[in-house]
Amino acid sequence: MNIEIEESDSKIYVAVTLPYIDKTKGERILVMLKDVEEELHRRGIKFGKCVQGRLNTLWNTNKDNLTSVWVFTKMKPSISLEKKVTQIEATDTEAEVLVKPEPVKRKRTSSRRSKKSYSKTGLVE
Repeated sequence: MNIEIEESDSKIYVAVTLPYIDKTKGERILVMLKDVEEELHRRGIKFGKCVQGRLNTLWNTNKDNLTSVWVFTKMKPSISLEKKVTQIEATDTEAEVLVKPEPVKRKRTSSRRSKKSYSKTGLVE
């Protein structure tokens, strides 16, 4: 199995090529999206969602389909919490912090019928 990984500015391209093996003579290999994601994790590459090739499956016993390409987005570097706090303080030094009020529990109403009893023909007291 040959795996080629190329990285561009915003995307990661993963091309997988399998050697052909007859069904009766060798071991069958299936490559799916989860296998490609595991390989990226194993190599330490951070990636986002799969943009293209989510439904691609490769069998090494299919002569017509031995190569496939998966395209992933790159993970954006996250800003640490300290940097976020300093950015907020730098932009609004005297800003008030909005706090959401705690929700008020509503009183439940009774779902019982009134004390008057009803019959099939009408109201009976």
